[in-house]
Amino acid sequence: MLTHLRISVLSVLLVSTLFAACSAETTDATATSDAPTATSLREANIAPDFNFATTRAVNFRVKNELSVTQSLEIRNPRNELLVRSSLASGQELVTDFPLPLGDTEVLIKLGDQQQKVAVVNNTLTATFH
Repeated sequence: MLTHLRISVLSVLLVSTLFAACSAETTDATATSDAPTATSLREANIAPDFNFATTRAVNFRVKNELSVTQSLEIRNPRNELLVRSSLASGQELVTDFPLPLGDTEVLIKLGDQQQKVAVVNNTLTATFH
């Protein structure tokens, strides 16, 4: 009986301590702010120069300096196909293509050669020899 009473008292103390430690503070940071609060997106104040774009135009420049026409593939880091074409010997592919802002490199395959190419100043340049 005494052990049962001890367990009950300890349980009550433990639960009380747990509730006291996990209680949230009730300070209201927005009450001291002078900024207006929006209750919906229609009321949100968005700067006129804010850019909602999730992609950017990247200039792709791929040159084939091999002796024969080759098949060309450009893939993003998730291995999704972006461009498929063929390039004749001495030909260069130059095109602008939208690329997600988070993609910082692509994989370019020309024939059996491949290169990982980084985006530098919104440009991707690769030459295959």
